[in-house]
Amino acid sequence: MVSISEVIVSSEFSYATVYISSLEHEDDALAFLNRQTKRLQSKLGQLYRKRIPELRFRLDNRGNTGSRMDELLR
Repeated sequence: MVSISEVIVSSEFSYATVYISSLEHEDDALAFLNRQTKRLQSKLGQLYRKRIPELRFRLDNRGNTGSRMDELLR
């Protein structure tokens, strides 16, 4: 199961960085989404938009960082 935690779209709408997290196998999930990028962009193209952003998938490690900060503070 993959969760999208944040999407940041560039001001000119040419790129969209999609931050994901997964309970298990994050690297596999990221690889799968990267392989499906063209298909996902074509699906987005079915929406009425002048420009469809290029999708870039990244792992969202903020949860790991928060846990690490909690450990350090203890």
